[in-house]
Amino acid sequence: MTTLALNDQVTWTSQARGRVTQKVGRVVYVPMASSPAPWKVADQHFAGHRRMFEGNRFRPGSVLVEVASTGRAKSRLYMPWPGTLQKVT
Repeated sequence: MTTLALNDQVTWTSQARGRVTQKVGRVVYVPMASSPAPWKVADQHFAGHRRMFEGNRFRPGSVLVEVASTGRAKSRLYMPWPGTLQKVT
């Protein structure tokens, strides 16, 4: 697994409702050992984003990824499985 840093561009494949989608985003939060719950981080630091995950704790290697939206839509905040992330070079 690749170590990710802030502002790294990443890609992953998500699956929902029978559809597979390739997503590209930017790492906006790398948790530390004393980090609060992911939903709390999202509410405090990314209030203008739509939260696209559920979870009360970060998995080892987890990061929060922003997928920018166009137009008036809110940007989306994801917490993909760490093993699915690939760093874009």
